[in-house]
Amino acid sequence: MAVKNATGIIGYRPVLLWLLMLCASPFLPAPDLSAAQSVFSLSEKKEKEIGAEMHAEILQKMPIYYDEELQNYVGRIGKELAQKSSRPHLEYHFTIIDSNDINAFATPGGYVYINRGLMAYMTTEAQLAAVLAHEIGHIAARHASRQKTAGTAANAVSNILAALVAYQTGSSVAANEVLGATSLASTALVRGYGRDMELEADELGAAYLAQAGYDPQATAEVIGILKDHENFSRLKARETGEKYQGYHGLFSTHPRNDQRLQNVIKNADAVKTGPEIRNDNTEFRQRLDLLKYSDESLVSAIIGNRYYHRSLDFTVAFPTGWEVKKGASAVQATGPDDNAVIQLRVKSGIKDLTPRQYVEQKLGITDLRETEELTMGELTGYSGLKEGETIQRIAVIYHRGRAFVFLAKADNEVLKRFYDTLFVSSISSFRPLSEADKILALSRKIRYLQASPGLTFEQLGRYSPLEEYQEEQLRLLNGEYPNGEPSDGQWIKVVD
Repeated sequence: MAVKNATGIIGYRPVLLWLLMLCASPFLPAPDLSAAQSVFSLSEKKEKEIGAEMHAEILQKMPIYYDEELQNYVGRIGKELAQKSSRPHLEYHFTIIDSNDINAFATPGGYVYINRGLMAYMTTEAQLAAVLAHEIGHIAARHASRQKTAGTAANAVSNILAALVAYQTGSSVAANEVLGATSLASTALVRGYGRDMELEADELGAAYLAQAGYDPQATAEVIGILKDHENFSRLKARETGEKYQGYHGLFSTHPRNDQRLQNVIKNADAVKTGPEIRNDNTEFRQRLDLLKYSDESLVSAIIGNRYYHRSLDFTVAFPTGWEVKKGASAVQATGPDDNAVIQLRVKSGIKDLTPRQYVEQKLGITDLRETEELTMGELTGYSGLKEGETIQRIAVIYHRGRAFVFLAKADNEVLKRFYDTLFVSSISSFRPLSEADKILALSRKIRYLQASPGLTFEQLGRYSPLEEYQEEQLRLLNGEYPNGEPSDGQWIKVVD
């Protein structure tokens, strides 16, 4: 039976709520339940059944990041690492959650989740692999089955609802309002499995890294990223007066200089299967370029040859290589040597007119030839050619009570048919925005650039769209917190 709290969010059935709580890693806060009296043991068959059911629920309740190439990239790395584990026969699934939270977690049966918020702060493929390997370690060691329970079923429900509130709203405050009503044991949701199990996952993960050719030191580097973010959060709390919602809340189980962790990394070096260390991060940069950085919405954007507009809910592609510019009342793409142009304007007042009637009555054009009624999914339109000193194609597309008017013309009479083919292709590319468009195009994004000699984060911060702590945030993104600077030629991340 589903449960529902005051926020209206439907929770998992109690057994699934409890299991999700058990399976979260230190990257996703989860409870330390060491005071319990009984152990819940799961067969592998049951693990798979529960994992599949939970995965279906998670896909419904948590936003998935719309970037198929990035999802495939993460899945490919994860599956290669999983083959180095003691449970390579499981069917592993790797999913990127569209959340700013710096988290990753695993559920029974081979399901691993990582937030894009954590991925944004990684600087190498090895660090990404380290997070995935750690989560695979939890699955391989069957920590969910070995974990002991504490508290009541009601506490478990409250904890998972709190986690869902945090995911849905992106607000740790909202989650803590739910957690505040529960006991200390419930608030230990933020602690993790406990240091022994976390160290075991570190040990297994570091071994997987080494066997796959990655430097096991990446495990400590990820912990450093988490600690740097924690220190930054403390700085903000002191300066703004806001209550500090610390990394892992009440507890900290992962010091970056932990001697046991260093021993784990040293031991992992001994199981390397090849002499070469994988340190080419070219594909890593390619896949993370344009990664969504924040939920801040942009009104419009030009990416390559495609234009996006949020409030008008449309996107359109112009010919490759043309210069696209947006003005106060129009979007215009200009071809090579300025001998061709496509202009798009948005008009209201369509009333009961058909697209053809709009062209004839509103635009006053009645002499079009080679006319065509347009049907583009649920959109309707009208298009035709008008001869004059230059070739012109005019088109009107109706969308959300507005007329989108295309005027395309070329000065080259010899190539008029060639250019008209480009015009038609561009007009046909018009469509409403998809969820992927909103995420990948109309949000603040990470971009890569190579540092020139003498470049500083203070200089980059002056031109950053980030509204506060520009230098600190840029240093965090590039693994240079608190006071590092780019080196000559270094690939660094900025926010666009």
